[in-house]
Amino acid sequence: VSTQSTGNEERGRNAVTALEAEGLKPVFEQLDVVSKESIDNFAAKIKEKFGGIDILCNNAGIAYNYDDTLSLVEKAELICATNLFGTINVTEKMLPVMRQGGSICQVASFGGRLRVCFPDKNNPVRQRLLSLSLTVEDVFDIHDEYQAAVKADDYSVFKKELPLYMSKCLLIAHTRARSVAGLPKGIVLKFC
Repeated sequence: VSTQSTGNEERGRNAVTALEAEGLKPVFEQLDVVSKESIDNFAAKIKEKFGGIDILCNNAGIAYNYDDTLSLVEKAELICATNLFGTINVTEKMLPVMRQGGSICQVASFGGRLRVCFPDKNNPVRQRLLSLSLTVEDVFDIHDEYQAAVKADDYSVFKKELPLYMSKCLLIAHTRARSVAGLPKGIVLKFC
């Protein structure tokens, strides 16, 4: 059984129809990753209907065009709320619903690679992200520093115009730090 979820019901229903045409039997459940209530409801429905899940593929993400009318500050806040924190919140809520030995994949981006976000190998933030002792709290601190830099229009450490890539870079770092911190029931957490 495949569960298709999205914040956009029409897109979700269209995806289910397409999967059914392929002979699959998907189930649609609405999920808005920036809503705690929606995440809670989604986890409860999955637990109730299926007893748990074996695989979770977190593919939530938004981006904006360069010519969009939103300010860079607004873009950075909205993109990180969805691509980073929405994905993290879904993951944390779904961990208890995962079955023994399950797998969670966080869909990142080639743009989230360190060489894209921090091309200078001596960049202090890059060095922190590469640290073997990186913690989840460290990732959140770097996010806060990034948001403060965007608000201050200070790009001495962070690159300008990269909120999508920064959100994915931090998601990759969080995935690594969260895995190192330990996961229940032999669950594997990875990114792709």
